[in-house]
Amino acid sequence: MKLALNDIRFSYGRRPAVAGVCMPATDGVIGVLGPNGSGKSTLMKLIAGILRGTGTITTWDDHGVELSTRQRRDALGYVPQDPPGDVALTVLESVMVGLRRRAAWHTSATEIRTAYHCLAELGIDSLANRYLNELSGGQRQLAGIAQMTVRRPPIMLLDEPTSALDLHHQVTVLDYIRARTAAVGGVTLVPLHDLNLAARFCDQLLVLREGTDVAFGSPVDVLTSHTLHDTYRVRARVLSDDGVPVVTPVGFAPPS
Repeated sequence: MKLALNDIRFSYGRRPAVAGVCMPATDGVIGVLGPNGSGKSTLMKLIAGILRGTGTITTWDDHGVELSTRQRRDALGYVPQDPPGDVALTVLESVMVGLRRRAAWHTSATEIRTAYHCLAELGIDSLANRYLNELSGGQRQLAGIAQMTVRRPPIMLLDEPTSALDLHHQVTVLDYIRARTAAVGGVTLVPLHDLNLAARFCDQLLVLREGTDVAFGSPVDVLTSHTLHDTYRVRARVLSDDGVPVVTPVGFAPPS
């Protein structure tokens, strides 16, 4: 599965939020980087079809056949930054809804095992019988990820899936996302704020600033002192850990 973006645009009233984002056809895990307000979440909603903008979103299957809009929607899974927690379902029931796309009580033993296995992979099988409104924000994030990934969609959009998680669960989730993406030969877009986690777990990086793409490529090519200065207004050294960039901020850089 490959996904490409061409001149994607969207405005909230007169304020442009996404202003001509482009991305070449690619697959694997794509980290979407940028400061607050750069358009990351809006771009996810545009690709998911929650918002309607202009431009072209194109997807191809493994045989190079272009998917229709409906086919792309059926192949897509989306997890918002703040999954709802006021649903009267247990964690297991919510995953079953994601698996079956219908009422959770129409289940088989095989489907229950599949759901439990998904929860176990994320380290939250102990929460299976807890209600969503009893969970912390981080636990709800993990439950939302399980609900989406259990049906193995080839296109995944996860909006800042690690924002409420501790370091252990951040690594668990990103490693899990990489494995799921590879298993289905899919494409995953993951907005992230932690540049070092993005460098470690993403195949490609798309950098946004003020709603426009300013860089796209491998972590080594994208995470440079120049790009970080222009995008985040920081002075930073970029080191190498066995070929993986490691960003070390050293100070604030005022606009030149």
